Amino acid sequence: MPANVGKMFYFGKVPWHREGVSVGAPLTVAQALAMGELDWKVGEVEIQTAENPPSPAMQRKALVRLDRPAGHDERVLGIVHQGYDPLQNRDGAELFDAIFGKSEPVYHTGGYLGHGERIWLLAKIDQIIEVASGDTVQPYALYSNSHGGPDAVSICLTTVRVVCQNTLNLALRDASVGQHFRRAHRGTALQHAEAAQAFWASALTQCNQTRDTFQGLAGKPCSDAQFDDLVAKLLPLPPAPKAIGRRTKEEERAARRYEQIIGKREEIHRLRNEGKGANLDSARGTFWGALNAITEFVDHGVNAGSIKTLLGDGMRFKQKAYNLVLEMSRPPL
Repeated sequence: MPANVGKMFYFGKVPWHREGVSVGAPLTVAQALAMGELDWKVGEVEIQTAENPPSPAMQRKALVRLDRPAGHDERVLGIVHQGYDPLQNRDGAELFDAIFGKSEPVYHTGGYLGHGERIWLLAKIDQIIEVASGDTVQPYALYSNSHGGPDAVSICLTTVRVVCQNTLNLALRDASVGQHFRRAHRGTALQHAEAAQAFWASALTQCNQTRDTFQGLAGKPCSDAQFDDLVAKLLPLPPAPKAIGRRTKEEERAARRYEQIIGKREEIHRLRNEGKGANLDSARGTFWGALNAITEFVDHGVNAGSIKTLLGDGMRFKQKAYNLVLEMSRPPL
């Protein structure tokens, strides 16, 4: 499948890669596990070198899908250290649901990447952030877990601007909590659950502060020069390419890269003026509008996709944009 999607379901808009099973309404956690094909277990298998005689790899073990037989091409999910404690899909999903779902139909998407190396669930939270009249933001909770990769068990809050469906990270100001709940693969499911409850209790107290931040950005003018500076910091240009003529392959690649960045900059500038919701008073000529032009570019540009955006480079790019917008919108000392 494109975008490394193994299996997934989605409610609402069709993903860019056009893969997955569409559902007519949000799902309960039991339905999400079934529709996302997540109800399988992970096992641990000792490993050794492929030589004669074989040598055991004492410091490592393989994580495998127990629903696939030995010898299956898609059975092994990863190689981990001996202290790695796998969190089973059902255990993690029920932990997440106890906090965010409570057996209600709140799941809008879920599934796994690759052969099952990473799984996720996205749940709608019953809370709306109103930035301005006609400009609202809907928070969601995102759970993800890796089987064999470097990523920890993670829960984060992401927000969708309803007017255009582009996502923002919900910024938490409490540095002791951070923007994510992360847990290494050590300890029991109960210990993970207790830590996740503490994260969520703190996150709830931050929603009003986040609303105040978004409203503040909507009230702060962003000049054309400031917007140019913001985009330049996000997408710095490499050295200008040589004039057309004899170029090495490396110089040709550099020239293509230069043109790609120019194109991305132009698209972000276009979205600032013509994007969805750009005509709202809260967005026109403000730092809020500047931020949403960038997040709309990530979510709806070429090769954008909900999974990439929520779990990968898109999220990091938007977080960088958010931090820059906050920095640039502050009054000078």
